[in-house]
Amino acid sequence: MAIIHSKIKMFIIISLALFLLVPPVAYAEDNRTGNWNFNETTGLINMPTARVQKYRTMKFSIRMAKLGKNPPLKHKHQSADPGPHTGTIWDSDWWIDNDGDRRLLISPVKNVEINIMNVHSYSIAPVVGAKWVAVNETDRFPAIAIGCHNITGYDEDLNVPDPEVRHFNSKAAPFITASKTFFNDHLDLSVGYGHGRFRKRVFYGGELFLDKNHYLSAVGEFDGNIPAYGLKYRLPGDRWDFSYVIQDSKNHGFTFGYTIPW
Repeated sequence: MAIIHSKIKMFIIISLALFLLVPPVAYAEDNRTGNWNFNETTGLINMPTARVQKYRTMKFSIRMAKLGKNPPLKHKHQSADPGPHTGTIWDSDWWIDNDGDRRLLISPVKNVEINIMNVHSYSIAPVVGAKWVAVNETDRFPAIAIGCHNITGYDEDLNVPDPEVRHFNSKAAPFITASKTFFNDHLDLSVGYGHGRFRKRVFYGGELFLDKNHYLSAVGEFDGNIPAYGLKYRLPGDRWDFSYVIQDSKNHGFTFGYTIPW
């Protein structure tokens, strides 16, 4: 009988995980997403989790970069001297298509991480975020974290026609989130609530590790605004990580990061 109950429990949890990892894709309207929501702290794709960068490490990453279409620039007015090969590697459509962000994530204190991020390849305005794990995970209870994205209130989406997207994505975004692992840490589920870009809604998602070393995983989420899902790959040694993601069923992008202990 105990074995049957265990299998039923496992079936329920796996079903829930699949539901979370394959979010609804009914929404794919123009201007619905604006640019990428730019998750500033450790998380899935756009949403934060109750996980943080390892203490006394720093991580540099380029995130949510839309794949380039044609070098150099599609819009030559972005360069002071347009030509057949105008622009630099930082502002051309050559590889990050002017929609990626460059992020520096630091953990100077245990259970705390601080982010300084440059949104979009053509901007140098800093965006600041932070997160603190207030309650560590136990066998029975999830980890709980509080934090805030876009503390500086940077106007992320001035080029987006939709006023709702511009309004929400230009506000500070405080949040609370909880995360819990299952099946010997092979499944990590998270749920939270936030303001700003989270639209004063519940966000949720999960990460399913596909190998025993946790090198490859599938992720899915609903960040309060749009669904997103993808694959993540970490190289042995926990230094390099890569991911390929799809947001709102039509926007494709990639990320990569490099972690340095100090």
